Amino acid sequence: MKHIYVLLFLTFFTHTLWAQEIKDSTNIVLVRGSISQGDRWERKIRVYADSLNYYSDKTLPHFITDECFDVAFTASRAADDYESPRWAILERVYNNITLQKIIKTQNKSLDKKCSIKMPFEDSNYKASFRQLAQKRLQQIKDKPGAQLIQ
Repeated sequence: MKHIYVLLFLTFFTHTLWAQEIKDSTNIVLVRGSISQGDRWERKIRVYADSLNYYSDKTLPHFITDECFDVAFTASRAADDYESPRWAILERVYNNITLQKIIKTQNKSLDKKCSIKMPFEDSNYKASFRQLAQKRLQQIKDKPGAQLIQ
């Protein structure tokens, strides 16, 4: 009976976010409280961005190899308010070492582009994850006073 109460509590008072998948395992982050749809989207974006900002493993997070990540993630937002989730994540990444590792990795799935047609035009949606990482690294380099970690 005690387990049922715990499950009910987790079901009704938390929201589950998947941070990153590594070798068929998932890191789960529980966010307590009631949050709006927009806040929920922003928190998910932050969790994914943090998984890249604090990246230290030899294996990159699995979600960056999913070329259609935007499609599944976008389902929680209105089409008229579209922002590429992959780009939204990378805009919050400041760790240039991680960006360089993404760009230099030999994983060919980072060059794939999603073939699913979306009802909007967005250059970030049409780009591969490697291209988006290159764009973000260039933004960081172009920022006045930027000091890149070597």
